[in-house]
Amino acid sequence: MSVSDAVPPSPLRRLFRPRNLLLVLLGAPFVAYLGITILIYALQDKFIFPASRSVFRDPSHYGWEFEEVWLDIGAGERSHAWWIPVKDERGVCLFSHGNGGNIAGRLESVGALHKLGLSTLVYDYGGYGKSSGSASEERVYADVRAAWNYLTVTRGIPPERIILFGRSLGGAPSAQLATEVKPAGLVLESTFTSLPAAAQEAMPWLPARWLTRHKFNTLAKIPEVACPVLVVHAPEDRTVRFHHGQEIFAAAKEPKQWLEIHGDHNAGFIQSQDLIHAAWEEFLDVAYPVAAPQP
Repeated sequence: MSVSDAVPPSPLRRLFRPRNLLLVLLGAPFVAYLGITILIYALQDKFIFPASRSVFRDPSHYGWEFEEVWLDIGAGERSHAWWIPVKDERGVCLFSHGNGGNIAGRLESVGALHKLGLSTLVYDYGGYGKSSGSASEERVYADVRAAWNYLTVTRGIPPERIILFGRSLGGAPSAQLATEVKPAGLVLESTFTSLPAAAQEAMPWLPARWLTRHKFNTLAKIPEVACPVLVVHAPEDRTVRFHHGQEIFAAAKEPKQWLEIHGDHNAGFIQSQDLIHAAWEEFLDVAYPVAAPQP
């Protein structure tokens, strides 16, 4: 048989030649890593905003009086909220919750605020509960601004009577709003310095810091906040590491207050409720100073 009549090796035989097989074995992990990276980048909104549409209860569950509120976000979008007043009101709290579930799962937190004498507006972000649209950093900021306008314009509540309270992701819109308005105080509980920083710690094997589209850079904004600040965090928090709270507190202006609690990210506020209540009482005395009697 002549050389020209020889049958070339099949693609499969070429693949299993030692050099080619080595290249495949070395390249497969990279291809898999690249695929996972692209998938996480594409699906990051589902990880960052794991919203629930099921509003499985409302404040009547605890026998509280409340009002259904619809916040106009613009462009035909609306966000859902509850106004839950208390008798003998000491002040008002605008509560921005964490990234999971919706406001139906925050009634226990509202109950703790009621014990402090605070009427509360708790709201959902876009795509959460009954709110239209979908969540994003821009939408979350629009939601908290609309909630503030409802309290100050629709209800006519003076800004100096309103405490901004954000837990976990909710600390980011609370801090952002505190740079734009003049509230009585700002409380940040289990809040990250920025979302890229928290994401990098959660996924150290990925370039998560560079993949995260939503920044939520609270650390950059906290120095601009002029009102009293209370920062709450737990050393046991493995979702948002303890140093995030420490860095936010260090960057905040005086007057400021620090509280170290105990428990993980989702249970610390329950396990440390007595500590938190006492810290809030002290903080409210600063946020709502009693006028000195006239001579």
